[in-house]
Amino acid sequence: MQSWRCTMLKGRQEKLLNALISASFLIPAVILAVKFPLSPMHALLWFLTGLVWANGFEYIYHRWGDHTPGTRLERLHRVHHAKPSDEKHINLGSGGLATFLMFVVNGGPVVAADLWLHNGFSAPLLFAFVLYVVAIEEVHWRAHVGGWLPASLKAYHLDHPKHPMGRYNICFPLFALLFGTAK
Repeated sequence: MQSWRCTMLKGRQEKLLNALISASFLIPAVILAVKFPLSPMHALLWFLTGLVWANGFEYIYHRWGDHTPGTRLERLHRVHHAKPSDEKHINLGSGGLATFLMFVVNGGPVVAADLWLHNGFSAPLLFAFVLYVVAIEEVHWRAHVGGWLPASLKAYHLDHPKHPMGRYNICFPLFALLFGTAK
């Protein structure tokens, strides 16, 4: 019993840490929004672009990171498939460092380009990416552990192991539809 509680606690702590690390990237987004203000229409367009970008990143990460045989990510992901209710293996990525690096790799070039171009597009993109990552982490968690979730979202995600060559987006299959892997 104690072992199960430690696993559950570790999983929830890691989920919270991932959310806090993700949210910390709102700080540069706010600074950039103040430095390079956009009209509401442009901010909305860049925000929507950021949601599409985040969905594409999720697809690429899951398809080629988590499902490329022999990689560290694939080995971790295989444990998730084998123990889908084990809270220790539900979090996206492999911990806080992976979450931090995910944002640096995705946000770093965007922020650098915006600082060079002075267009203001990076703030809404970062806002969207943070929102998307936190949302899919929560949806993913609820699909496996419980909590309210529309049945269609839960079913779509939980059917992924039945379709190991598809359904790479957790619940919003935009890129899975684009690449024909929504099955």
